[in-house]
Amino acid sequence: RILFQQGTRQDCTQRYTPASTFKLPIALMGADAGILQGPHQPVWNYQPAYPDWGGEAWRQPTDPARWIKYSVVWYSQLTARALGQERFQRYTSAFGYGNADVSGEPGKHNGTDGAWIISSLRISPFEQVDFLRKLVNRQLPVKAAAYDLAENLFEVGEADG
Repeated sequence: RILFQQGTRQDCTQRYTPASTFKLPIALMGADAGILQGPHQPVWNYQPAYPDWGGEAWRQPTDPARWIKYSVVWYSQLTARALGQERFQRYTSAFGYGNADVSGEPGKHNGTDGAWIISSLRISPFEQVDFLRKLVNRQLPVKAAAYDLAENLFEVGEADG
């Protein structure tokens, strides 16, 4: 049931790159796999080879809370790499996340480096809402602790009304 829709049905069914909105699925995957152990573990240090277009905020030791606060792309990449391509693909498919294509650029096998950033992974607004519905209702195939960490990182709460 649609409560509010802005744009045409075609706009809402067309798939786009998820970009920063994909941090939420990555956080769930990383927590479920035991890579992310809490809001402050693990802490990973910035390396000069990492993307730093986010400025000084990205050139700091970063934990999951800082990753989310500053949208640190390299932390997303390290989490995806720690999952490995096969497990990354399994989670994305199991979540029913858009086209679930985390292969990356054709022929480059670089999906864990950013399939979610103007690359192979695409999701429509309707699919994004469906994913969020499954998340809120805890209907994704992850442990309760993964939901708990995601809620902590993203400050999920009840809204009035």
